[in-house]
Amino acid sequence: MAKTQKPVVGRRPEIADLVPMNAKKILDVGCHAGDVGALIKSRIDCKVCGIEIDREKAAQASSKLDKVITGDIEAMDPGLDKGSFDCIIFADVLEHLKNPLKTLKKYGDYLKDDGIFIISLPNVRHIKVLFDTAVLGEWKYESFGIMDETHLRFFTLKSSRRMFREAGLRSVLKNRIFSLKGSRLINFLTLGIFKDLLTAQYVFVVYKKKVQT
Repeated sequence: MAKTQKPVVGRRPEIADLVPMNAKKILDVGCHAGDVGALIKSRIDCKVCGIEIDREKAAQASSKLDKVITGDIEAMDPGLDKGSFDCIIFADVLEHLKNPLKTLKKYGDYLKDDGIFIISLPNVRHIKVLFDTAVLGEWKYESFGIMDETHLRFFTLKSSRRMFREAGLRSVLKNRIFSLKGSRLINFLTLGIFKDLLTAQYVFVVYKKKVQT
């Protein structure tokens, strides 16, 4: 059963907690300033490589991680060894891409056969978004959150799982992150009936193992 918890900006323990303790080589795609990788390295004896498009953030990450590559993950060849990573992290990244499915397939080549993705995605089916669109007639972008103005793609639980299947991957939902005050209490009192409307973000572990589609 998926856990529920509040997100923590920067270090993202809800992401780091899912990294296998025996992972030796980890790739953090969209590593920002390297805080997630630094937290992982403080817990596990491992090497963490990051990729970041923002040069300033990449420079900050380079002091915390073992290697940082600067560039556009969709356009560039990162020059990494195929099948070399135990874990690849996409934390709040795929929704910013033109073609997240193609990118998943591309970076799946860098995973070991028994490797995993850790992926977080915002839920556009959240009650606030539904209220704004259905009741207020608004589709308004914001500076952060589900309606972040830099988001190019939008996901629900079903569409997230469909994307993983189309990439030939098997997903397991691990965490539901609630953002609105009182969401966890409402979810408890309603026996989880409205959990998908209260979930602001989903966190998945996605396995490279091929599945039948």
